Amino acid sequence: MSEFLTRKNIPNIVIREPGGSHISEKIRDILLDKKNRINNEAETLLFLSARADLVKEIIESELKKDKIV
Repeated sequence: MSEFLTRKNIPNIVIREPGGSHISEKIRDILLDKKNRINNEAETLLFLSARADLVKEIIESELKKDKIV
């Protein structure tokens, strides 16, 4: 999708979840580490924490620049 938007000269940014910001990437490492035994509730809260940080650190500022995220 990003390639299509870029060809049409539409500003866009691709990010991944969880991840995309400094803190969210650290949370991603925790979530993907098979050695961690995380209960479902804690895992859900980690995903939500990563999303909240990504929205505040990246998504909001990119939307203000009129980019598609």
